[in-house]
Amino acid sequence: HRYSQQEVSPRGAVPVVDQGDKGVIGYHNSKPDIIASPKDPIITFANHTCRVEWRPYPFSVIQNVFPLRAKEDFDLRYVYYRVKDAVRFEEYKGHWPIFERAEFIVPGFSTQKRIAEVLSAFDEKIEDNNRIIKTLEEMAQAIFREWFVKFKIKGKKLKLQNGIPEGWAVKRVSEIIRRLPQG
Repeated sequence: HRYSQQEVSPRGAVPVVDQGDKGVIGYHNSKPDIIASPKDPIITFANHTCRVEWRPYPFSVIQNVFPLRAKEDFDLRYVYYRVKDAVRFEEYKGHWPIFERAEFIVPGFSTQKRIAEVLSAFDEKIEDNNRIIKTLEEMAQAIFREWFVKFKIKGKKLKLQNGIPEGWAVKRVSEIIRRLPQG
């Protein structure tokens, strides 16, 4: 079954994969159309946007998202890294014919696995760093709220005048910075 925007909900048990940046158009509570897991993942190719994604979970798809598995003697993780930029998005059109004709020099299976392990380790490090950045941004926002939204500095509550602390002012960017000449 190929799902459409009208058939999905904001919440549910099974994600419906689409072609956009978010990767999921919505959810449903029926049986997933594609069975995948961390031990048996699938990659998807979005025909119109050229997005190639790693999917280690059960899902369903909209029209023009193709689930793919590696053929025998090919490591799926290697294939994922190798084909994820095989076709560049040029315009919103069907790219599958271009994608399936792309050619690559492919090493033997054991070399594919080693290459995929290295690239996976980099991806995991990037994900870890992104989680750290998100945590630090949340901490910075919490500190900002504590200092400026709650208007407490050194334990003293600030008096507000027109919604801002007494003695503070609202300024335009042009009033607090100057643009330097270029060149």
